[in-house]
Amino acid sequence: SKKSKKAILFLAEGELHEIGLLFFHYLARRRGFKTTYLGQSVPHEDLKAIYQVHQPHVLITSVISSPSPMQVEKYIQKLSTDFSSATILASGLLLKTTAFLIPKNVKLFYKATELPKLLATVWLCLIFRLRTPLETYFRNFLLNRISNLGWISRKGVKIV
Repeated sequence: SKKSKKAILFLAEGELHEIGLLFFHYLARRRGFKTTYLGQSVPHEDLKAIYQVHQPHVLITSVISSPSPMQVEKYIQKLSTDFSSATILASGLLLKTTAFLIPKNVKLFYKATELPKLLATVWLCLIFRLRTPLETYFRNFLLNRISNLGWISRKGVKIV
């Protein structure tokens, strides 16, 4: 349905390191996301076509060996621009070792244990129709309310 939380998981064209992405897929499914798993070496034009059909809230990827370190910023910027209405969650060694500007709709994570928290954050923003950063007061109010209800621990959610 249009209201269900959706994610597409993919690796860039030429990227073959799929084990981490398989685990991310498991984590997203466990968090209740309807997922479309595309796997390794997905051409950008194919990703755009699939995005148009499924219209996910989240794109999840890992950047380990492709694109080259010199092309990482350009690639992340292209993802950000082409999928501006989605949140892009990206991980991988190249992102950790390459300095570049991070677009507003891109969130980096370096450990798989961070992904569930990011997915919870994305979903909370969708529930409350929040597309821009939260004001400090509202953010604290929301987190206190949720932690008081026992849905998610206050420590375990980081709204960015």
